[in-house]
Amino acid sequence: GKEVIMFLSIHNGDILSDKESDTIVLPIDAGGPGMVGNLASQFMKAVGVEEMHELYAPPPSYPFNGDAHWSSLAHFPETNFDNLCVVGTLSHSSGADHKAYARSSLTEVLGMGGCDPGFGQVIACPVLTGGHRIPYVDAVFLMMSVVDEMARSMVCELRIFEKDPEKFKVLQSVARV
Repeated sequence: GKEVIMFLSIHNGDILSDKESDTIVLPIDAGGPGMVGNLASQFMKAVGVEEMHELYAPPPSYPFNGDAHWSSLAHFPETNFDNLCVVGTLSHSSGADHKAYARSSLTEVLGMGGCDPGFGQVIACPVLTGGHRIPYVDAVFLMMSVVDEMARSMVCELRIFEKDPEKFKVLQSVARV
């Protein structure tokens, strides 16, 4: 088997002010354009764009729930991040399997772009709760299980951010870091 050299760290604070990560993960409803959550909205405002597709190069084809879409942020000096990875983890359609979306998209983050030398080696990510459709503790355990499953031969770090002090206490109590 491969040696796992993936680091998981947890941080209490605003993910948008992180200066250590080269990549930010933004969860959205990837069922169609224009459906973004609070974090994606805050990020778009911080970099001065009105539509999420302005950050994509090239735009993804919808729907991409359960997938990850990578883009360079080289043209956005307003951010500390070099890369953006948008993940389709929440959906407004009935019967959507948010846990499967979160698991699949995080697997893609860590497998496709993540841990690649010079690209996505230090990844800032919120807890992927599917827009509050996955219970917080379940979402943390789901993310840890994906990290455990991703045996990599390269070094990378997944930095999980939580701004809310009470939720961060929960994160600290369940995360194995």
